Amino acid sequence: MSLADDLWALLPAYHRRRDAETGGVLRALVEVLGEQAGAIHDDISGLYDDWFIETCADWVVPYLAELTGALPPAGGGPAPDAAGAARLAAVAPVRRLVADAIRFRRRKGSFAIVAPLAQAVTGWPAAAVEFGRHVAASADLRAGRTQGGMAGLRRPPVPGTSDAFARVADMRAADAPRSPGRYGPDNLGVLLFTPTLLGVAEGTAFCVDEEGSTLFQCDPLGADLPLYHRGLAPDGLPGPITRRLLGERRGAADWAIDPRLYGPAGCIRIAVQAARDHPFEAIGPERIVPADLAGWRDRPPPGKVALDPERGRIGFPQRGAPYRVRVSYLQALPGPVGGGTAPRRVAEAEGEVIAVAGSAVGEAHGSLRAALAEWRRRDLAAAVIEFRDSLTYDEDGLLIDLGGPPRRLLLRAAPGTRPVIRLANAEAGAIDVWRVQGDGAAGGALVLEGLTVAGRGIALVEYGGSLEIRHCTLLPGWLPAGERVRRVPGGAPSLAFHACSGPVTIAASVLGPIFVRADEHAEEPLGLALHDTILDAAEGDEACIAHDAVPFVALTLRNCTVFGGLSAHAVGLAENSIFTGPLRIARRSAGCLRFCAVPPGSRTPHRFACVPRGGAAEPVPAVFESRGFGTPGYAVLAATCPEAILHGAEDRGEMGAWHDLFRPQRLARLRAALDEYLPAGLSAGIICTR
Repeated sequence: MSLADDLWALLPAYHRRRDAETGGVLRALVEVLGEQAGAIHDDISGLYDDWFIETCADWVVPYLAELTGALPPAGGGPAPDAAGAARLAAVAPVRRLVADAIRFRRRKGSFAIVAPLAQAVTGWPAAAVEFGRHVAASADLRAGRTQGGMAGLRRPPVPGTSDAFARVADMRAADAPRSPGRYGPDNLGVLLFTPTLLGVAEGTAFCVDEEGSTLFQCDPLGADLPLYHRGLAPDGLPGPITRRLLGERRGAADWAIDPRLYGPAGCIRIAVQAARDHPFEAIGPERIVPADLAGWRDRPPPGKVALDPERGRIGFPQRGAPYRVRVSYLQALPGPVGGGTAPRRVAEAEGEVIAVAGSAVGEAHGSLRAALAEWRRRDLAAAVIEFRDSLTYDEDGLLIDLGGPPRRLLLRAAPGTRPVIRLANAEAGAIDVWRVQGDGAAGGALVLEGLTVAGRGIALVEYGGSLEIRHCTLLPGWLPAGERVRRVPGGAPSLAFHACSGPVTIAASVLGPIFVRADEHAEEPLGLALHDTILDAAEGDEACIAHDAVPFVALTLRNCTVFGGLSAHAVGLAENSIFTGPLRIARRSAGCLRFCAVPPGSRTPHRFACVPRGGAAEPVPAVFESRGFGTPGYAVLAATCPEAILHGAEDRGEMGAWHDLFRPQRLARLRAALDEYLPAGLSAGIICTR
């Protein structure tokens, strides 16, 4: 019974009967009063819940943090707006820090509080190490312990800095701004694991045909991929799995494999299919041999499987090679950009759902081509094609025809999956690109979400509807190059627009160049909006290109990293972005660039607070940890990057695609917290590990 019913029952029966006879005006008034009384009741109940950090509303958390003094200042820059504060709270939750404020303060000044405090402030896995215990010194019999230790050659080295080896004393302070020290008697180290660990379940392994049909890569694109564990090192931090960490040799061909790293409950699992139509069988730990497969020279003995976790390589004996291999593993990426298993907001499906799965169980289709044929056969106005596993799908000649009445089609990966669509060169005389065509009329919508497309690009021809790409990786013309996947100069573009007019939105994705061929006599240019995206062109190539002139496209960029040059008709707004190549914008009288890194000699509209400052001729190049796609430091600004770029965004954060990770703000909060909680007389250095 609602509150309005309770109020209505309090009225005399005579008035209720008369109101029913006269049209129910009094009842309608009571309904309004009951609705407002219910709102007041909920607000009063919420006021009680807001007294406690565990039950309060999200907007109350900053007030409780300020009241308790639990939140250290971010330092340096202006406070983020409401949307920015929500994104910062998503990566570095404040609620937990406020809840543990009293517990932390009771242990203030102790070494044991450093690691939990660092993890609560930054949201990253953290560990602490006392560097003073690793300094070589003369043994004191009265101290009860010795300094340092002997280097055991048979003992596997421990990743990070928490080993037992003795070092020469370093008298520099660990928190020195220019040249910090490490192994000093008064130094502490705070280790932070900043990448995001993502798990891939039963992904398709890449067969290295050039080296033989018995060799495979865990990465579906064929690049080297270091495999990670969740925190099995002595310091408790996640990290890469080394060959010595994977197993210990017991005999000539006998290895003791750590079940926490490989096996049914481990981080790595391998399953093989002996022949077509045969079931997949898991490889047991007793068959695994840790091996160095650099150059693919080390082959396993019969009945064994060689595994190189440092490169993600698998080798089988010459006899008994499998038909297919599926592998489950953990990989480290900078953040949730591009196709992968990172958590993402999945909108409610609009229309019929057509499932795609490699096993084709039940109503699921075994390929994207079959799912598109089902969509065309049923002529659905709104449909969702969902991939439900992390396999590689070899497709060719894909066609999506969105002409005629407006229709909406969503192609997405199910949560927790990472499907790879490889557009193969099946026929020498046929078009192999993924083609999307329309009749030029406005209306309709195509959405791609969570997909990885390799081999060929996507071509849109006379398409007048909207295109939205979210959390996708489009890698046409990219080839494995040892430790990374690189793009071939002059290769095929990721997206090609031919006489298209609909708006295009690209969010949290990784793409190669974009080709635009549009009619310059059209009323409006093609609208292209990108945010939290990486445009990666090869050296000397442009990220946005046209056939014979400046692309007739109007760009909007926010938090983007562009490797290579960029040409466009106009830029409405570009902010917090990095451009490594020159910009050529035809229309300079409109638009603005805010808080961007722009190379000298670029032709742009008005700039505000861009780097270099004041249009200086001296370049301020951005320094990245890695340019290799798929590596933990891909497109991440290095610590040696100029300060104007590392803290040059609007909120004093870093420019580029990883702006919303808020690394500078989280590190600044940690430094402020360490000043309050650190043991007296000690200095702490922050070390970001990968």
